[in-house]
Amino acid sequence: MGDGKWFRLGGRRASGGKQQPKGLGKRKGWLADSASRCALSFETLEDRCMLATFLVSNTLDLVNNATALGSLRWALTQANATTAADQIVFADNVSGTINLNGGALSILQPVDILGPGPRKLEISQGTGNSRVFDIMVGDENFVSNVEIAGVTISG
Repeated sequence: MGDGKWFRLGGRRASGGKQQPKGLGKRKGWLADSASRCALSFETLEDRCMLATFLVSNTLDLVNNATALGSLRWALTQANATTAADQIVFADNVSGTINLNGGALSILQPVDILGPGPRKLEISQGTGNSRVFDIMVGDENFVSNVEIAGVTISG
């Protein structure tokens, strides 16, 4: 670039960057014909999806009939909005019990829910014999890519 080692059309001098003296014509080791010049091209790549990590920062569920920002229900809603496999993790200060007051948590897309530990965090439906998670990924015979670890689930 600044040292004169590049031609304007992208070819590199074979002589190691020394400038060709004026008036000598073509010299051995120089890229002179258009066939030996580098051409720019573009290549189309496949679609790319970024995997997302959502942070649960509190033990709330619904507040005034609306999903609380930073809650597990909020994180699952965000993860369900994309088809890519996402990850849900919990902040270090989140511990205790998440009491679900808005019904079962729906899982519609592949997701990993990684809790801080089963003795630190419990997800509870509050009423006995109630579903905590409603997993609808894949078809009725096969569930794909859902992992729930590091939490106690009760309901």
